[in-house]
Amino acid sequence: PILSVEQAEAFVDKYGKPGDVIEFFGGEPTLHFESMQHIMKKYPDYVYRIYSNGNFDSSVRDSDLWLQFDEVLISMDGPFELNQMRTPNRVHYNHIIDNIKYLVEAGVEVGIGIAIPNSKSYSNLQDTVDYFYGLGIRYFSFEPITVVNDDNPKGITLKNMEHLVKACVNIANVFFMDGERVLFN
Repeated sequence: PILSVEQAEAFVDKYGKPGDVIEFFGGEPTLHFESMQHIMKKYPDYVYRIYSNGNFDSSVRDSDLWLQFDEVLISMDGPFELNQMRTPNRVHYNHIIDNIKYLVEAGVEVGIGIAIPNSKSYSNLQDTVDYFYGLGIRYFSFEPITVVNDDNPKGITLKNMEHLVKACVNIANVFFMDGERVLFN
């Protein structure tokens, strides 16, 4: 269930203190953009994060509120060919990519959350990072745990962990060898 603004305020008033993190996620938080604006205005001394699917209209995209987030993470698995399970419609996918480009050009620090459900995803990880780097993305969150059809989280297998580690070492080598690239900040 989604918290009402009043419930969120009551929680922050009781348990929060300036400098704490308030994170908007679950469902799609941009559907409640006015509520986020209210919370962020009422508690200006907090750290703010949002985890979004990136599918929002121009009225949300054009808001200055994005610049107030300390972290904006968009959930995308890569170029269209790798992202088809999550976003099978090319027009829909392009809309999300356009939103990402717009936010980056507006000066928003955008990161990408990449779900890595199988070994094929690991073998494409460098290409995926390069693709998003080309869009102006400078930080990534690799999510090697997946949810199967029964909605039960499954841990990463040892074999896939080996693929993930190798892919991450390769990515780190590419990024650290190129002085202009910064993977971790």
